[in-house]
Amino acid sequence: MHFRRASEPRRETYFLAHTILRSAHLAFAAVIGFALALSAGSAGVSAQDAKRPPLSPGVTACDFPALANDHTREGLNIRAEPRADSAILGRLPIIENIEHEKIAADVHVIGVRNGWFLIEDAGYGDYDLPEKLPPVYAGRGWVSGRLLTTELQISALKAAPEENADDVVEYSWFDAAAILDCKGHWLRIEVPLSTKDRILKPKLPADGPKNTVRGWGQRSCTNQRTTCDFGGMEPPPPSRPELPIDKAKTTCLALPDEQNAACTVEQFGELGVVYVTHLYDATYHYADPRDHALDYRRVVIVEDTGGGRLDELFATPGDPAVQYDEPRIIKIADRTLLLIPAHESGTGNFNREQLFVWREYDWRKADTASWLADLAGRLPAGLKVWKGIYPDYTTMMAETPLWREGDANACPTGGRAKVILGWRADRVVLRSVRVERAGECGEPTP
Repeated sequence: MHFRRASEPRRETYFLAHTILRSAHLAFAAVIGFALALSAGSAGVSAQDAKRPPLSPGVTACDFPALANDHTREGLNIRAEPRADSAILGRLPIIENIEHEKIAADVHVIGVRNGWFLIEDAGYGDYDLPEKLPPVYAGRGWVSGRLLTTELQISALKAAPEENADDVVEYSWFDAAAILDCKGHWLRIEVPLSTKDRILKPKLPADGPKNTVRGWGQRSCTNQRTTCDFGGMEPPPPSRPELPIDKAKTTCLALPDEQNAACTVEQFGELGVVYVTHLYDATYHYADPRDHALDYRRVVIVEDTGGGRLDELFATPGDPAVQYDEPRIIKIADRTLLLIPAHESGTGNFNREQLFVWREYDWRKADTASWLADLAGRLPAGLKVWKGIYPDYTTMMAETPLWREGDANACPTGGRAKVILGWRADRVVLRSVRVERAGECGEPTP
């Protein structure tokens, strides 16, 4: 969850997104802190919890984090009673940290009554805050759910606060435009059907305002710098395979997920420098002794960790049907990308590329597939994409022929779609699509 800089133009979204640069140890601390909080909560009621006053009659108990989402100068009003004319106990404005980044107050929701949420423990977290902060009221108080937000890291909103309830709508995450209700760790949120980033297609009839969808979900994430770890503390990662640099041209790294020992190095070379690290790429050929038609190749990216040794960063899957092209580093205005082009053999010529984003001093795998579902939903009725699309990540543009029912695979007649793409954190998102006339069999017009 991210907020925008003060210097950026306001975007017409319910939650303002912004990428915050940070060091890797801060991200690790956030994950560990959240995991410890989860494990503490699962151990039972603490002595501090036991001293807290019980909820009033008529208040449904809840337990989840949320963010203040009132962008007025005064900020979110915390009231003594669950009504708009009640006394104000405190306010939670969105503040600017020392890096000129917008930081929202985090609150703990413990109850709800008629769309008003009982909160406590408000604070601004560890986000490089200025020395002088506005007074923060951290006691109990009531706030409107219309002025709260969070991101639910789930794949579907449910019709009821139950795991086996029907799915209302599916997607990979949900930013709340408003929080409507809650029950325990479950919360009911309202999200827009369409934003610049995606289009939602509800599976059940909507019961909210036009162009919105409502549903229940869990896994409320309010971390304004990264995603949340809901699985608890993870064990330390295993040591990465390494290889002396003077052997890299003739010897394959022993990849932990590779069982085939019949490996030869087809290509090895320097890829470039990112930050202060030298990167290299290698193409490995794995032979199948039973049938050479099942031979496959893997592209391996390694980094020079010093001392004349190379460590594996990542390796592509091994698939006889996938052909890889030469990797390359793409440096654009606000990020650095590492692209491993690939396609799947066959009439579909499907895109099987691997794309990684350098962010917060680490490589992260980009989501390059979600936007294709959005594209299918925006095309005029009767038009479809049958083959792979290969975006230009320098210009963030792509285009593809369009097929109608009954078209020959080699001769589409539906024109061409010209697509503008963008970024949302590490996801490629669809910004716009325009359908134009095309030449014969979908070829571009002069």
